[in-house]
Amino acid sequence: MDNILIIDSNQEYTDYLKAHLAEDGYQVTTAASASQALDKIKLTVFSLIFLDLELEGAERKTMEFLEQIKQLYPEIPVIMISGRDSRELAVESARKGAYDFLVKGCTLDEIRFVVKKSLERRKLGLKNKQLVSELQAKNQELEWKIKELSVLYEIARTFGLQSNLDEALDRLAMAIKQVLPIDYFLWFSFQSETQGLRLRFAHGINEDSLKRLSLGKIPAEGIKCLRQDAQGEEISDCLSGPLLAYFRENGFQEFLLESFFSLPITINHDLDGIFCLGSAVKDAFSLAERRQFLSIIASQAVSLYERASCIAKSTQLITMGEMISEIAHDLRHPITKIKGALQNLEDRWYEDDFRNKSLEVMNNSLFQLNALVKELLLFSTPGQFQRKIVDLNTVLDQVLSLVKNDLSRHKISLIREPHQNVSPTYVNEERIKECFLNIIVNAIEAMPRGGELQVSARNFCQGGPQQKYVLVTFTDTGCGIPRKIQKKIFEHFFTTKESGTGLGLAAANQIIQAHNGYIEVQSEVGKGSTFMVYIPIIKE
Repeated sequence: MDNILIIDSNQEYTDYLKAHLAEDGYQVTTAASASQALDKIKLTVFSLIFLDLELEGAERKTMEFLEQIKQLYPEIPVIMISGRDSRELAVESARKGAYDFLVKGCTLDEIRFVVKKSLERRKLGLKNKQLVSELQAKNQELEWKIKELSVLYEIARTFGLQSNLDEALDRLAMAIKQVLPIDYFLWFSFQSETQGLRLRFAHGINEDSLKRLSLGKIPAEGIKCLRQDAQGEEISDCLSGPLLAYFRENGFQEFLLESFFSLPITINHDLDGIFCLGSAVKDAFSLAERRQFLSIIASQAVSLYERASCIAKSTQLITMGEMISEIAHDLRHPITKIKGALQNLEDRWYEDDFRNKSLEVMNNSLFQLNALVKELLLFSTPGQFQRKIVDLNTVLDQVLSLVKNDLSRHKISLIREPHQNVSPTYVNEERIKECFLNIIVNAIEAMPRGGELQVSARNFCQGGPQQKYVLVTFTDTGCGIPRKIQKKIFEHFFTTKESGTGLGLAAANQIIQAHNGYIEVQSEVGKGSTFMVYIPIIKE
């Protein structure tokens, strides 16, 4: 039923009009002043308004009131009624927004005709408004779909041409930003041996947060036990809870934004990692089609990850073949020395000088063989060891005493900075020694004409009081490392030397990572390199 409001200070005409409109089935409300009318319009939705031009005896004020009504409620048609038949007033009323103008002496049929037409006009206007709104929504949806398909095509094309996983993921994050207002994109990998999550890739976070997040291990309880039949929001909720709890408990406020979305990365039905995004925009991932789009993106990323893993394994097998050939050469060299010395000793055993020199050659060759075997064993089993509480200053001094003669022989000056009180660490002492030795050997090899090696150890805070380390620094004045290969020096089998396995620094890096630490390198060609080893301090 349509509601009609009559605004007229003439009670007699108001009652007359109300009675006849009520007979025609309309709900009629009356008001004798502008203030009463506004109060009633605020409380009730009216389909039509009759407004007396001589309301309260002031035509000019009534015209101003008409403008006010049309500004506040443009969808309500207003019929002006007046005791005077004036063309000028009718034109001015129309100019102010009135639908029609009636003289109070007109017939009921004329009133009914205008009421019917005005209500039809209002319904048509509302219908048009609804259609325009729906059309705009459809256009937005179409624009979204076009943009989504364009982004998916670009991702598929990029992934088809891109073999570097990190570069491809960075392009993936940029592509998502074209469609969704994301602030960061994270990819965690699930580690079965530690039953936790490690950061695999990040986009949109600062360097400090990246370091802190890379060092932590996120507990995977409640994540790795996802049910196979879980779907959509159920999966996202299951994943988001533990992740957001970890961010909150460890002070990662920059990740606690308005919207958060996460998806599992599964390979052969096993959880391999988690793909998650954050946005400062509220409900950025609430629509079903947006979640579906992200699911497609995640599946594309997984396909790329699997392909990159296959390429990496194939490359590793090829490199291992080359490495085996190199190892055979490295093993053959000291063995040949030992064999030659033994053959010569058969004839010259009683020559004291010759015998002593031969035994020294054999001893050095055996040491070389033992070091090579240790390096290989360390590479194959980086995380299998027992830990204890140790003082890294003591460990460092023991390592430096072992290499003292080597440094002297290569004309390298050792500068051991004064001891600082460092906090205790919980480590495997022998493995940490192996790490330090590998870094020092690398420094010696970088200074074939001699130089200087500076070593220090001190406490260090990274990202607030919760992240404390002992920082052990090794600075040499060697040849330096070109910037383009600095990221590769910790890769297995990578080497720039004419001989060598390329496992020394890779093993050192594995040892420190197994202790939840990390290694940084600063280097300049022709000036030298600094290796900074961060080992976590025992939490109180």
